[in-house]
Amino acid sequence: MEDSIIIREDAIDSLLSHALRSAKAHGKEVIGWLLGFFNEDGVCVSESVPCTRYRKQARFGAEADPTLEAEVASTYPRNVGIVGLYHSHPFAMGFEGGHFRRISSLDDMFHSKTDDSMLKSRSSRRKNYLSIVTNGIDFSCFVMKRSSKQIEPELVGQIPYKSALQSYRSEFTIEMERKVSEVDVGDVIGGASRELMDHVRKKLKEDGPSVSKGTINRRYRNSRRNVSSKSRDNMLRISRENDSIRSEAHITLSSAVYTAKEDEKEIDSAMREEILDNIAYLLWKLSSSKLPDMKSGWTTAEVHLGNIEIDETGSLPKKRFQTPERGITIKRS
Repeated sequence: MEDSIIIREDAIDSLLSHALRSAKAHGKEVIGWLLGFFNEDGVCVSESVPCTRYRKQARFGAEADPTLEAEVASTYPRNVGIVGLYHSHPFAMGFEGGHFRRISSLDDMFHSKTDDSMLKSRSSRRKNYLSIVTNGIDFSCFVMKRSSKQIEPELVGQIPYKSALQSYRSEFTIEMERKVSEVDVGDVIGGASRELMDHVRKKLKEDGPSVSKGTINRRYRNSRRNVSSKSRDNMLRISRENDSIRSEAHITLSSAVYTAKEDEKEIDSAMREEILDNIAYLLWKLSSSKLPDMKSGWTTAEVHLGNIEIDETGSLPKKRFQTPERGITIKRS
């Protein structure tokens, strides 16, 4: 029995438009990602997203900035996201008789040895990973069996993921307090961030979330005394006390995973990773912003991290970063 390959028509329209527009504008190859989810029957593709940053790009061949793929993947919850790649063959198109049209009479949507190598590598981690080749007006779809195999996907108007996937949510809260006597004062925020991630990993390893269908609740507290709940937003509070640094963390996140299988062990593992991903993302957003000079002259710093919410209004659930109302507040001596 053949695996089910279902693609939403809007996803195909989007990648065709991207390829044709780019072929006409500059004649260079373009690439992008297929977004959806895997299930027991095969794979569903709901969206396609174009690459906007390239490491290299030419008429024959293109390579995405590797950080961009990570950014695309990070905007979707666990078990939803990148399920394939697409790329264009712009050499098949050109101006003829005053019109931009297909000028090749040969098979211009072939899968090259380089494409086969990529697909084989990615399919080793996930069965039914897809590769689409397009000239801008048509497309071919491939999966890896013993070698790359061209397949005919089923094109549909809508893919209702809510009926195909079960969602699990975790209300995760952690409060931490640490006091250290030796610290690189110039990297005090980075140090507190790394300390928080280490603490979360340890706590999730020791006592991971207990899974029940639909919702998971877990609260962790680690402190020698009650930590002030002065602020409800996710934040780090760092203060200088003589020759030591005290760091406190207050994190509350609603994380979600989506799965086609009700496998408790798999859901438990996915939720742990999703919680870590979300906290890491908040800290990454912090590190990518302009941080203040904290080498001297400060007594307290409150670092507001923002939050992450799940938006289920689109064709796939998507994580939305909520910018904090305040950034970093520094109290100086």
